[in-house]
Amino acid sequence: MTTMLRFVGLLGCLLPLGIHAQTLPDFLEAAVIESPVWQRASIDLRKAEAKLLEAQAAFDPTWRLSDRGKSVGANLSYRYQDVQWRIPALGGVDLYVGGQWGQGDWMNPESALPASGLVAAGISVPMGPTLWFSERQQKVTRARWHYRMAEQQWNLTRWDIQRKALDLYLTWSLKVAAQEAYASSWTYLDAQLNMYRQAFRMGGVSQRDTLDLFAARNTRKSQALQSGWEAQTAFEKMSSFLGLPIDSMKAWQPMELEADTWLGLPVPVAHSVEAFP
Repeated sequence: MTTMLRFVGLLGCLLPLGIHAQTLPDFLEAAVIESPVWQRASIDLRKAEAKLLEAQAAFDPTWRLSDRGKSVGANLSYRYQDVQWRIPALGGVDLYVGGQWGQGDWMNPESALPASGLVAAGISVPMGPTLWFSERQQKVTRARWHYRMAEQQWNLTRWDIQRKALDLYLTWSLKVAAQEAYASSWTYLDAQLNMYRQAFRMGGVSQRDTLDLFAARNTRKSQALQSGWEAQTAFEKMSSFLGLPIDSMKAWQPMELEADTWLGLPVPVAHSVEAFP
């Protein structure tokens, strides 16, 4: 059932854009689910949990019931019943509660019991160090430590995968933002260049050197194309990290980045065209 739920969740993460764009949490979850390292850590955690439950089972109360007898036709030769309830306590201490009942003409005299039977209670206390450090207690302690270590490794593995996935997603988001900014500046400069050319044809005076504007427009065009290729490359790395093909970048929504996030990075510092010459 758990495997089916994970498959459905992963399928929802990887569906093309139809209902809503996939975001960073979807990518992080898909990266974790599809990671063989995390799957192995999950298996180790389940094994450690099973070992812990097995060790703790030594402290579960147990019942022992014995019922034996013999009859010939409707005549009962003998019948002997024995019931015992064992309650393990801390250390090597055990508590016992039991009862015995027997009847029949052919009952062994050594096993003869009153008509009402016998009920007994007792305690078993080992002598020496096993009173405090019993084998079953040590097994529980070892199993608990192994479980904690496996759980910690499981968490560390998940965090490490998400950290790497976040780095890939952030890189792709920066490339997409750079592409959009360069493309916006390219469009803005292209519109300015066309406007100045029209004004020049109509006999007006250009407020800016059209040659410089033409060079700036071509520079932004080249940067937009280059950043688009870099964004596609970054997206392919995301797909490779998942180990599954992702159809299109359009199905994913880049991170919303503030201007301060861009500082120190080789990308524009703002989305607005005013930030470009």
